[in-house]
Amino acid sequence: NLVTNKLNAGTDYRLILDETFDLLNIDIPFDRLAVALIEEGDVVLKWAKSKTGNGELSSNYKAPMAGSSLEKVALTKRPRIIRDLCQYLSEHPQSDSTERAVNSGVRSSLTFPLIANGEVNGFVFFSSLSKFTYDERHIDLYSNIADELSLLINFSELRDFFEKNKTANKMLRTTLHELRSPLAII
Repeated sequence: NLVTNKLNAGTDYRLILDETFDLLNIDIPFDRLAVALIEEGDVVLKWAKSKTGNGELSSNYKAPMAGSSLEKVALTKRPRIIRDLCQYLSEHPQSDSTERAVNSGVRSSLTFPLIANGEVNGFVFFSSLSKFTYDERHIDLYSNIADELSLLINFSELRDFFEKNKTANKMLRTTLHELRSPLAII
């Protein structure tokens, strides 16, 4: 209800995510929550909040999707649990984002794909500063939250798209109107 009411009021999704972080943190174990979108083949971090500060992974951090472990999450459309991020980094030393997460204190994560119209367009990351925080039982609990966050993000993206188009259409109409007078004189 909070999300729906805030969306209907036109509240920016990042502000809604800030409030959601505080509300969810009462019952659900996580120290960091982040949302990333897929843009032109890259995974771009759009929002993140942590109990300890975002560290090396902050908004607009970008990493290629191709060859990353998130590519598999997108293909399977299934959540991914990494129980020990330090061990995962030792097995995947080429992962800049994993190294940044570890340097920021993250030790385990639960990642959900954001799905719109059957396609993955981003990810929600629940992260913990402790190893072995997440297991299979968290997937059911968190999947409903991830679905709600997906709706929030997709609705906000659509609203931004229509707002930009409305502005572009207004500018086009103004330009056409301004051209009419000189053309009529000619």
